[in-house]
Amino acid sequence: MYEKITMQGKPVPAVRQTTKGKYIKKGAIIYNQYRDAVALVLKSRWRKTVKEYALLTVKVYLRPAKSTGGIPLNAGDWDNFYKTFTDACQAAGIVSNDSIILGPGPESRNYLSSNGEEYVELELIPVSNAYKKVV
Repeated sequence: MYEKITMQGKPVPAVRQTTKGKYIKKGAIIYNQYRDAVALVLKSRWRKTVKEYALLTVKVYLRPAKSTGGIPLNAGDWDNFYKTFTDACQAAGIVSNDSIILGPGPESRNYLSSNGEEYVELELIPVSNAYKKVV
């Protein structure tokens, strides 16, 4: 079983990689740097490689919007945050291919942070254990 990891700081959603080289978009550069930083953390904390199918629980905690008090509209789609962390698992060598991750685990979604801090909680659940966790 993989331990739950909490990563402080504002998460960066995945963006479309339109080109390589000199004309790469700034958002893509920031995403690549964030993904690589997450991969380093995952590699140091989750040392085992996943050989079976798994679920990845991604809980994104965001600072409430000042105007509405809800989740900020410009924060990014949860799907793009999820893609960032599946890509990071592959970059870290935790999974050989991100298709091994079948989908989001239980309770995966965007949440409002109660303390005003932005952070992400990650948990990798092998499918054999996922059934026990849901029931």
